[in-house]
Amino acid sequence: MTRKNFNLEDSLQRAEARWCQIETDTPELAAAVTLQRSLVRRIAGLTEALEQSNWTPPDIETTAIATTLSSSRALLHEHRVDLPTEILEPGLRDLCNILANGGAGDAARHVDHVIQEQRLSTTSLLNASLTRRQNDIRTGAIHLGLAPDLLWLVAELTLGPIAHEFQRVILTNDVIDPKVRKAINAWNHGTCLICGSWPALGERQDGDITLRCSFCGAGWKLQEPACPYCLSPEIQHELPTPGQPSLQLLFCEACRGYLKVVEVDEAIPSIFLPIEDLATTAGDVRAMERNLVRPPLPEAPLGELIDAGCASGPITN
Repeated sequence: MTRKNFNLEDSLQRAEARWCQIETDTPELAAAVTLQRSLVRRIAGLTEALEQSNWTPPDIETTAIATTLSSSRALLHEHRVDLPTEILEPGLRDLCNILANGGAGDAARHVDHVIQEQRLSTTSLLNASLTRRQNDIRTGAIHLGLAPDLLWLVAELTLGPIAHEFQRVILTNDVIDPKVRKAINAWNHGTCLICGSWPALGERQDGDITLRCSFCGAGWKLQEPACPYCLSPEIQHELPTPGQPSLQLLFCEACRGYLKVVEVDEAIPSIFLPIEDLATTAGDVRAMERNLVRPPLPEAPLGELIDAGCASGPITN
């Protein structure tokens, strides 16, 4: 499978135009835009480095893909990805420093120091993040005196290009095997079929809602309207957000979970999902005012096909 050419400059120009629009429309988000601009630029650099390297996602047999999805397991929970640590670790450290300068301060610098001192296994950390094993990362962070949520965030940011390329090869292959297509269409979970993450946003197009993954950028649909978190049909749609007529809140009467839903003419490119998430912060504010929540991510089950040492081993050296 060949990889689509990643045009770094074009993507960054489009992102810059969107950031400028956000700063104009919502000046109170200027500091957040400044931080995100630096993060996305470094992540785009990682994507370009991967494009220019010999790294490729694993070539998983169609039968294995169909079997995994039919068993209600996300693909990255089951199928090992060899990570190019020599490319990812410098990016991981750079992202720590960007976060430190953007407000995370000494907590982010401490993560960088621990990596530099080799007290943390970068490979194990990144594998735990890729397979969405929050408990392993939290345990390791506490052992090392690190902020667990910050360690999770910086690993997730680093791996975004890997997760995106993995899902792109699976979901946008020119010729998808009918068995795989059937399994994809039958996926009826609120978590992503590729990585097991919650959706960042919902995209409404022609009346249908496509859930878009917060990590890998994959898109999928529930077979019937339901809460993506508990699958309850007791969902409600709020009126559009004042000043943002394309933004609505979908919320659940049963679990009090919520999802921001935006009207689109076409799917949002994956690299722009974090930008649109930021642009729709007003929806998060409205949700908090109503005591709505984003539930914790379900812990990934340890699969049989993945190297258990990479998925669940300690992240400390």
